[in-house]
Formats: sequence, structure tokens, C-alpha cells
Amino acid sequence: MRRAPSGPPRWDFRRAAPARRGCGSGHAKRRVWRFSRRARPRLRPATGLISTEAGGSDTFTVVLNTQPTADVTVDLSSSDWTEGTVSPASPTFTTLNWDTPQTVTVTGVDDVDVDGNVAYTIVTGDAVSADPDYAGMAVADVSVTNLDDDGMAVISVSSIIYATAGGKNGDKHLQVTVSLNPTVADASVSADLYRDGSPDVSWTGTTGADGTVTFQRKNAPSGTYTTDVIDVSAAGYEWDGATPPNSYYKP
Repeated sequence: MRRAPSGPPRWDFRRAAPARRGCGSGHAKRRVWRFSRRARPRLRPATGLISTEAGGSDTFTVVLNTQPTADVTVDLSSSDWTEGTVSPASPTFTTLNWDTPQTVTVTGVDDVDVDGNVAYTIVTGDAVSADPDYAGMAVADVSVTNLDDDGMAVISVSSIIYATAGGKNGDKHLQVTVSLNPTVADASVSADLYRDGSPDVSWTGTTGADGTVTFQRKNAPSGTYTTDVIDVSAAGYEWDGATPPNSYYKP
């Protein structure tokens, strides 16, 4: 069994080399706090942790550098439970596991507010222990930022253009081109075509590099056509839900 060094204890927060792990739509990095005993106390709080409203998490580990004579518990809580949670809430070290790092996970909480990225804190209570060297020892808090997912950029349908193609007179088929603003490639666009006020066909397509997608109504009969865009989906964008006025008469 390792022998604990003499002298008064102190908390020494040391960041370990980052270690990536998968966590869905978020990401995680590993940081290490080490509590050590030195003659001159000095605090190094952990900072830079990231959580996301999409449920992304970040982690750090807690470990003692010296063997206590009794269990040591550090209570952890979030300064803002609407932005992030922490688990476990009370890592405890014994005379047997004192030098085994315990992982603490900070997880973002979603909301419907466009509140931007919000900073919050993992609040660390004073150490609780029957070991007089650790009892009541202050521990620095941990800084976290929760990334907002409600403030996405807005995308809109800027225009709907009609044209005809094919056949002897070049008017056999009806073509409908939907343009997006800003120009976004690989956006999914769904639209309904109406003829004389009645549903005719439905389409779903993907925009090209120019931010447009062209649908075709083959062998389109005569009538007045209108197009209603029903959905636009693009990574990092939120559709404003509007379809610009449009109409085309095909003789």
C-alpha cells in the first residue's frame, strides 16, 4: 500500500492530455483534477468544458494524489440545471481507491429559447471526510459552456420559376425551379404542385451547388399551376416556412 506523504494537503488541478470519445451529437474531452499535498497551497481550476443543448457531454476525472485515513467525498452540483447536469453528484474516495480516477460527466440540457451559448458552473462543495487533513478543504469550481441549438441561421425560398420543355413545341413538360436563400447545397426540398387549385403532384428533391432544385411534371395538361413548398431541411439552417407567391398558366 502506498504511503501518504507528510505535510498539509491541497487540491492541485492538473489537466490530462485530451482523450476523445463518441457521445452522439456532442463531444467529450478528458481532464484530470489531482488533489495533492504540498507545503504551499495553490489552486488550478478546470475550465473550457463544453456541453450542448443536443445532449452533448464533456468529462473530467477526479483523483487523490495521497492516501486518506478515511473516506473523502466531494459534492458536485450544477449552478444552472436548465443548462447542464453533472453525474455522479458525490464521488467518494476510500483508502483503497484513492488513486483510481473517477469520471464525472457534464451533460447539456435542451430548451426552446434562442439564448445563445450559456456559461454555467459545476459547483464543488468542500471535501467531507473524517480525515482532518481533507475535512472542509475547499475545491475550485469548474467552468462549462452549453452550446445553443436554437439559434440556427434562417433559410428561405427566394423564388419559384416555371418553364416548359420537350415535345414538338417545347411545351410538353412543366419544369418548376425552387431557389433557396442563402445558397445551400444538399438541402432537401419538398413541394406540392397544384393545377387549377387542385392537388396535382408532390415532389422531394435535393439542391445542387447553386442552391436550386428543379422538379418536372411530365406531360403537363393545360391549366393554371401553383407550387407550395412544404418543407426545407438543411444542416445548420432553419426554414422560415414561407412560400413566395407564384403562378403559371400553361396553355
